[in-house]
Amino acid sequence: MNDQLRLDLDDDDPDAWRRPKFPERIFLGVRPDAAAAMLAEETARQLRAASGLRGELLRRQRLHVTLQHIGDYKRLKSKVLFAADLVGAAISMPPFEVVFDRAESFPAPPRRDRPRQYPAVLRGGSDALFELHRLLAEAMRKLGLRPSDMFVPHMTMIYGDKAIAPQPVAPLRWTVREFLLIHSERGLTKHNILGRWPLHG
Repeated sequence: MNDQLRLDLDDDDPDAWRRPKFPERIFLGVRPDAAAAMLAEETARQLRAASGLRGELLRRQRLHVTLQHIGDYKRLKSKVLFAADLVGAAISMPPFEVVFDRAESFPAPPRRDRPRQYPAVLRGGSDALFELHRLLAEAMRKLGLRPSDMFVPHMTMIYGDKAIAPQPVAPLRWTVREFLLIHSERGLTKHNILGRWPLHG
C-alpha cells in the first residue's frame, strides 16, 4: 500500500478514538456535492446489507477524495498553512466531472488495540482529477512541500469487519467545482475547512 493511500485510510477511520502523537493532519481534497453524498450513503447502506458487513457509515460531511497529503503535526504551523494557501491559489483549471462506479475493500494493517478493519471504498475518478493532483504536486514542490506522485482516487464509505469483493455500483457522478484545504483532527473524526478554491473556466 502506498503512503498516500495509507494516510488517507488512517484519516478516515471512525474508530480512531485515541489521539496520535501527531494529531493535526492537513490535506487537499474534493468533496461530493449534496446529491452525490446522499447517493454514496445509500450505496454504502446497500453494500453493507448485501455483504453482511458490520461497521458505521462515514458521515456525509466527512466524505472526500484526498488529492495531496500536506503533513501531520503536533500542532498547526502557520508557515505550513501559508504555503498550502499559496499552493491552492496557484491552481487554474475549469470544473470537471468525476465518476465513481466501483466498490471494493482495501487492506488495512492489523492493530494491536482493536480488531482489524477493512475500508470499503468507491473507486473511480477522471483524467481531470489526475491532472489536478499533478498540478498540486508541482505547486507543492515549488513551495517546499513534499507531494505524493502516487494517486489512487477513492472515497471511503465504511470501515467493515470483513472485505467485500470488487463489484460495480450505480455510478456516482458530480461536477468538481472547487477543492479544499482540510484540517483533520485525528482521533476525533472531525474535519475543518481551512481554505477553498473554486475552479473557473
